[in-house]
Amino acid sequence: AYIRPNSTVIVTSPTKQQTREFMRKVRNFAFLCGMTLRGDKFTVYLKNGARIVGIAANEDTVRGFSAVSLLIIDEAARVKDEVYYALLPMLAVANGSIWLLSTPKGKRGFFHAEWDSPENEKWVKIRTKAQDCPRISADFLDSQKRRMGERRFAQEFECTFIDIAHGIFHPDAVRRAFKDEIKPLDY
Repeated sequence: AYIRPNSTVIVTSPTKQQTREFMRKVRNFAFLCGMTLRGDKFTVYLKNGARIVGIAANEDTVRGFSAVSLLIIDEAARVKDEVYYALLPMLAVANGSIWLLSTPKGKRGFFHAEWDSPENEKWVKIRTKAQDCPRISADFLDSQKRRMGERRFAQEFECTFIDIAHGIFHPDAVRRAFKDEIKPLDY
């Protein structure tokens, strides 16, 4: 928004509260950079005509924006697939970019599909483990690992996509059961 005059940046999160928190961080960052902003809890206007708009991830209410330069989906693994696919057309006119920010939530949904798909080589994938963050102490991480167990800790603090632990069928068997080349019967 700062370097592209009159651009639109959309920020969405699973809930209104999370979106409001993200926008608070946007305003704080702009303040630290010496920028003067106008707006409210969910919209920030820059002097160059650009705007940053925060919206909750609801498929029925995210629509309506066009020529979006940047779409940021915070906690992407927790945003429903139908919301993601409703957001994508917003990028068409401006040939906008998309950032997916999240810890994993199992091997499911669009976030996992985009991360794991070899067809999506355009993505720049950055994985940062909690151990690499100097603000998080090793003692805290050790206590969380004991409290959560290996699997949950791996997902929440090491950004590892894990399968559902307890299910009737193994997740790989379910994935192998679906074939794109087999067409449904027409009644």
